[in-house]
Amino acid sequence: MKKTKGCFGLKELFLFYFHRYWRLTPPLALGIAFVSGILQHIATGPFWRASTNAAVNNCRDYWWRNFLYIHTLYDTPHMCYGVSWYLGCDMQFYAVSLLIIYPLFKVRKIGLGILTLFFIGTTVATALIIHINDLPVMLFGQADNAGASKHQDFFRLVYVTPWCRMGPYLVGIALAYYLYRTELKVKLHLPYVLLGWFLAAVVGLSLVYGTYSVLDGDVVFTNAENSIYGAFSRTLWGVMLAWVVFACVTGHGGYVNTLLSWNGFIPLSRLTYSTYLVHIYVLQTFYESQESVYFFNHFFMILLYLGFLALSMGIAAVFSLAFEAPLMELEKIFLPRRTGGRVPKPLDTHDIGHNSQKKQIGRAHV
Repeated sequence: MKKTKGCFGLKELFLFYFHRYWRLTPPLALGIAFVSGILQHIATGPFWRASTNAAVNNCRDYWWRNFLYIHTLYDTPHMCYGVSWYLGCDMQFYAVSLLIIYPLFKVRKIGLGILTLFFIGTTVATALIIHINDLPVMLFGQADNAGASKHQDFFRLVYVTPWCRMGPYLVGIALAYYLYRTELKVKLHLPYVLLGWFLAAVVGLSLVYGTYSVLDGDVVFTNAENSIYGAFSRTLWGVMLAWVVFACVTGHGGYVNTLLSWNGFIPLSRLTYSTYLVHIYVLQTFYESQESVYFFNHFFMILLYLGFLALSMGIAAVFSLAFEAPLMELEKIFLPRRTGGRVPKPLDTHDIGHNSQKKQIGRAHV
């Protein structure tokens, strides 16, 4: 918007959406092809064939929904590539983001009003859906008379639906707009900085550990508590992360910014999307090909975590270098170029933290 001075024509509109689609879709397509044709043949075991049948059949029958990023609007039992529910929500958010971003750039009050309406809409919708259907707010734990069916309903009606997931995305838009307006020139006195970090820590830790007793089955939330927690928890998590980004890019990050600015995170950050796509099938291959029981303890879980992390990122590195990165270079070669010799890159939530810190403090990555 700033580069084009608000002149957002058909060319800019095409580039805005095409870049996002091209960024996400080819790697996802390769993952769907793997599930459809190869997944069932990479392992064996008493549970393997039965556990992979649904994933394979769903991708063979409903792959087109993923290519259009509308798969979260259908029943979850027929969803292809289960973890891609997030991509569906993210693309839908991106598609409607211009309804907020463009008014913010043109007429500030109208843009802020639309942003506020989106905030109210996603919060109220989530609360009402949970309240009317008497749903829990976690996928596990919180024993109830209805058993697992309530948790499945929560996943289907709330967990993967865009109208219940937009809160953190809206927080990101609000933060990005504020940083754009202030040009990252924000100075806070030390007491306010400390208060911000304290509140962020309290919110983050409360959201993660505040439901421990519920997950453990010792406490059962009432319908009202479920509605309130479900309506605000994800948005508050976004607010907590927004403070971390805000503090780091405006020079109030301290040791946190030093840690997150470590250059070693830069190559790892290039693998995050590919790791996200492949990790679920690393987990599935291990767990669903087991031929004997095993006993969980802390050390065993540490070994599993580190092993899954290393293997997933190793596969992702090959995947990224052989497929994802070349396709990004093709975009730079074939798309029209603007001043500066580079394709105009639209707002991308995968890159916003890296680009913001790169401008302010060097090669930092949040």
